[in-house]
Amino acid sequence: MWRDDERKENINVLEFKAAMLAVQSLCRELTDCHVRIEIDNTTAVAYINSMGGTRSLKCNDISRQLITWCKARGIWLSACHIAGKDNAKADSYSRKQSIHTEWTLNKAMFKNLCQTFGTPVIDLFASRTNHQLSRYMSLYPDPNAEAINAFLHSWDEYVYIFPPFNLIPRVLKKLVEDQTERALIIVPMWTTQSWYPKLETMRKSQTIHLKLSKTLMFLPSDTKAIHPLYRKLRLTACILSGKK
Repeated sequence: MWRDDERKENINVLEFKAAMLAVQSLCRELTDCHVRIEIDNTTAVAYINSMGGTRSLKCNDISRQLITWCKARGIWLSACHIAGKDNAKADSYSRKQSIHTEWTLNKAMFKNLCQTFGTPVIDLFASRTNHQLSRYMSLYPDPNAEAINAFLHSWDEYVYIFPPFNLIPRVLKKLVEDQTERALIIVPMWTTQSWYPKLETMRKSQTIHLKLSKTLMFLPSDTKAIHPLYRKLRLTACILSGKK
């Protein structure tokens, strides 16, 4: 998904940048090999195969970044055009993305919480566009993510968790399984939910009720968007521990 500032770019720039992010996400473990990109954008094909160009400075800059990245790994890169009608599978994934997993806590609020509870080491439920910390795990392949799918990895550090609400029971179970000593978690004040008593038994700090406002959460892809439940949603923050 694109950040709000990225969405304003020319479509050729976005198509080319998408190709670069795909290579950096999916090929970062590869060395000394040939990677061929099939893409339905002729501008991207031209800039990749020509290793740059002069008609678009932004496309040329992306080309430079991509080639430099590949050269450091001994990757030989080439591209060919694929018609849009033959690229249906890749297109379908981009159309299935849900913005509802991208809601992000206000940056100033997050800093305030870090001043109270200390700064976590890694953000477990994040992406390229919404991570709060430099180290983060993502649901999908991501060029800068430390790992993919947080549930497949050990939570043995001080972690920050702002999960999709339907995953809260699974998060609590994982904290216990991994015996996570310290986790800063953001959850809604839903005291009638089946998971809430379990959360209370794991709580190791005061509960901070986050001040209700239209800007408490934002979407990186649309910074003017307002959460549809902002009038009713009461978010809280606290420290949990999976250890008894």
